[in-house]
Amino acid sequence: MKLWIGSALLVAAGVLLASCMSPPAPMMEEVVYKGYILDRACAKAGTGMDGSAVLTMPGDHTQQCLVACEASGFGIMVMEKSGYRYIPFDAAGSDLAFRTVVLKTAKTADISVEAKGTMKDGLLVLSGIREIDLMM
Repeated sequence: MKLWIGSALLVAAGVLLASCMSPPAPMMEEVVYKGYILDRACAKAGTGMDGSAVLTMPGDHTQQCLVACEASGFGIMVMEKSGYRYIPFDAAGSDLAFRTVVLKTAKTADISVEAKGTMKDGLLVLSGIREIDLMM
């Protein structure tokens, strides 16, 4: 009888412990986007401060405008079936994009990138970004 009560208590303790443990956090899948780098200010306005039509011709957006609008943050314009879509970067990703692409590009416009990261709260949390030649 004592063995049965001890076993029952041990099982009950195990069930209680298991119910208190949280499940492992889901793994966020890394995504890769290819498109044009664009600052948030011009994406929101729909027209670049340089006069470019960023929602339909994001390749026309200039490096000079990207530098001028650095404080607003950055993202990527990707082509989808219905047209271009803007995906903003998180703050650290915006800083990374500015330092590694915007300031280092030799191009004055048509600045295309490959951005890798995970989506969190509507932002792309970058794990990497590099300039590429985009053939669209």
